[in-house]
Amino acid sequence: MLSWPLTLALACAPTASGGPPASPDQASTDAAVVQQLVLARRQAEADHLKRLGIWAASSVVAGAGLLVLGSPGVSPLETPPPALRGFGIQSMAWGTVNLAIAGIGLVTSAADGDVTREAALAAEDDNAKVLWVNVGLDVGYMMAGGVLVAAGASGAQPAVDWTAHGAGVITQGLGLLVLDVVAVLGSAGREEALQALPPSQVTAAR
Repeated sequence: MLSWPLTLALACAPTASGGPPASPDQASTDAAVVQQLVLARRQAEADHLKRLGIWAASSVVAGAGLLVLGSPGVSPLETPPPALRGFGIQSMAWGTVNLAIAGIGLVTSAADGDVTREAALAAEDDNAKVLWVNVGLDVGYMMAGGVLVAAGASGAQPAVDWTAHGAGVITQGLGLLVLDVVAVLGSAGREEALQALPPSQVTAAR
């Protein structure tokens, strides 16, 4: 199902190539669509950072709890599972870094000057490229975690630590992958809608 920005953009696109120039009313409508799509991108970027912040904060809290539960002398458990400590350390470490990234991104984000449809399309394309790089890194993180788990399974000692840390890295990579894929899908819809619009020099607030 097409999203509302894409539906609106397709409705405003020319029906045949080589047709007459767009009327002033049509050009104004196209500019309004560009403005909506640009604002949608900015909102999506902020939402992505907020979701990252929630995931990161949850990881820090959960990691701290697991670290306590897995630490002898501190844990309320009679026999603390050592795996909890390694998993908790990874969760806290990754969560702290990602929380800082999300916070800095939200604080430093700012509106640019006015842009054309072409500039909006270029900005959306740049956004998609960054997201795809992140997707590749997420897969790499999961593979690195898999190597740690495999090392534990193959006899690296202490095996439980290798496995726990590896599982923690895989979990973080998977969580980030889900967030980035959601953002990629949203970017693809907006880029398709922008491509459906005719080239125009009419500017829209970015």
